[in-house]
Amino acid sequence: MNRKELEDKLNKMNEEEFKDFMKKLGGGHESTSAVVRAFVDDPKLEKRYCQVLDLLTEEEKRTQATIEAAEATSRSEKWVKYTAIAVSISVIISLILLFKK
Repeated sequence: MNRKELEDKLNKMNEEEFKDFMKKLGGGHESTSAVVRAFVDDPKLEKRYCQVLDLLTEEEKRTQATIEAAEATSRSEKWVKYTAIAVSISVIISLILLFKK
C-alpha cells in the first residue's frame, strides 16, 4: 500500500468506519492526515495498516506480480511447444508432398 492508496481508503470512510479502523489499529490518531503522517514517518506500520484495511503491502504486490509473470511464462511455454509441434507436422507433410510428386 502506498500513501495515495491509504489516503483514498481513509477518505472513503465515514466517521464511524474511521473510528472502527482506529480501534483496530490503535495509536490514537484523530484525523486522516495524522494516520497518513504516521504511515509516512514509520514504514514499518505498512503491514499493520494493510492487515486492518485488507490491502496488500508493496512487497506482497511485487510478490504477486512475480507469481503472475511466472504463470504467464509457463502458459507461453506451453503454447510455444504446441506451435513447434504444429510447425514440425507441417514441415513433414510438406516434405512428403514434395517427394511424392
